[in-house]
Amino acid sequence: MAIEVGDIITISYVERCDGIVTATNIEQVAKDNDMYDEDTDFTPLIISVGRGSLTQGLHDELVGKEVGAKGTVLVPAEKAYGERNRDKIQSVEKKLFEKGTTVGSYVRHPRHGTGLIVNKIGQKYVVDFNGIYAGRDIEYEYEIHESITDPAEQFTKTLNHLLGGTDTEYDATFEDGKGTIMLQVPLGTVDSWNKTKGVLIWELFGRLSSLEKLQFCEDFENFFNFKPSSVMESFDDDDDGVDFDSDTDSDAFLDSYLNSDSDSDSDSDSDLDSDSKSI
Repeated sequence: MAIEVGDIITISYVERCDGIVTATNIEQVAKDNDMYDEDTDFTPLIISVGRGSLTQGLHDELVGKEVGAKGTVLVPAEKAYGERNRDKIQSVEKKLFEKGTTVGSYVRHPRHGTGLIVNKIGQKYVVDFNGIYAGRDIEYEYEIHESITDPAEQFTKTLNHLLGGTDTEYDATFEDGKGTIMLQVPLGTVDSWNKTKGVLIWELFGRLSSLEKLQFCEDFENFFNFKPSSVMESFDDDDDGVDFDSDTDSDAFLDSYLNSDSDSDSDSDSDLDSDSKSI
């Protein structure tokens, strides 16, 4: 039976940019390209065709294929990680960064996400918040392994995928359109869990047409006698960035930067999670 939008399937894939492997869930490919991590799950990836994991161009390629199909597709930038966008290049006050931050450093911004510092103008850093592979065509090699049609299995496997990168321990059940997630939440992780829960709600309802109701059964336990903090640091909205249109030097830099070869960025393929610094 041909795969349709909304079907839950599992695939193996290799993602390449300019011939360089940038992501994969195939263990041997990871080892051959110095990307292997023993903590990584190299089982087939579960996806909802049409949304979620990987790029839209790959999802479009999978529609109409059969289980067992293999193929290679070159996805244009607009259906991969998007075109490069001038509005995603911002200037941010230098004082907001940690000491040791320099041009070439990756940083995290509470609104714009992860960005690369590409220049320094006066007391401000110019930060490119475009994705690393924005503006680049992406090649995928893929194999479709399975189509999951049982609603309970769809729920548990999708949940396992979404929580696979966390330390959250939970039990889950699914019956008559209702999914239930039961877990203990240490007080020290309440904030992070609430964010994770918000993502789960949107992702599960967005991926699973059989899911009609979602229930969380949470036990909160103060394992280490944590005390709530009375002081919360927040980012100053006044330092959210400036309009480059008012700065001739910045405007000229942006034009030359956006028109430059993105491959000139020597750090563009580095690991963001390990090198980025928070603002």
